[in-house]
Amino acid sequence: MAVATRPASHWLYQLANTWLLLSYTNPDVLVLRLFLLLAGLCYVLWGSLAIGAIAVDTVVWNSVLTTINAYRATQLVWARRPITFEMEEHEEIYTEVFKPIGIGRLQFKTFMEQGLSRTLRSGSTFIEAGNVASNLTLVYTGQMNIMSSPKDGRPPQKVGSVHRMQVSNGLRSLYHLARKCALL
Repeated sequence: MAVATRPASHWLYQLANTWLLLSYTNPDVLVLRLFLLLAGLCYVLWGSLAIGAIAVDTVVWNSVLTTINAYRATQLVWARRPITFEMEEHEEIYTEVFKPIGIGRLQFKTFMEQGLSRTLRSGSTFIEAGNVASNLTLVYTGQMNIMSSPKDGRPPQKVGSVHRMQVSNGLRSLYHLARKCALL
């Protein structure tokens, strides 16, 4: 018994399936979205032009899917744009401290925009005993001494210091220092 065969489908249908095949084999999410977008466009054209009559369900579904993929691809392109920092120091802080622990450039830029950068004169008081430090403090250059104020009228005594942060110390040291400072 002979098996009945039909000729291959229209070239737009074949092209759409080729884009789908390529999307399945590509590990990059942006490229996957772009391939799916191209496949959807081919299906929309195929459903509109190639069948002889407009296949409304094919056109509508693939238009919706193409729109979703276009939106997601745009989000991915936006997220991958180069992020620059306003101050040269921010680039160094990001590279030495935040990048090694997996913080992205966009997250760090947002963090720095919401933060406060300031310069203190030598001998200035940063925070007094009894006050709660509710923010993260990074010493970019110089040194900050940790002083205790005895209650018996003696002069303040140095109990520790914070130097410019190094990568080898990382945030773990900063956390321990913050705990130590909070106990003073």
